Amino acid sequence: MPNIEIHGLVQQAAFEVRRRMFDLFLGDPCVNEMVVTVFSTHIMDRQGLLQPFLRLLSSCEDDVPRIIEKLQKLGFDIEHVKVKGFYPKQV
Repeated sequence: MPNIEIHGLVQQAAFEVRRRMFDLFLGDPCVNEMVVTVFSTHIMDRQGLLQPFLRLLSSCEDDVPRIIEKLQKLGFDIEHVKVKGFYPKQV
């Protein structure tokens, strides 16, 4: 399950990026399992400039190159964190 985190954008800006993200993944095999987490934080560099970024966490390494390629179209820095496993909740 890919979890794409948005860091450094607040409220409407974050939700617009989220909408664009799901539009990019329409028809992609992972879209039904994909989740987006929004961290309404301020990410700044030394000069005080805002530096929002995306972080991809995915337990399926085979999908990562394709996902990153699509995310690059959004124009943000991307951080990829390897996930050892995903354990779905028991229902």
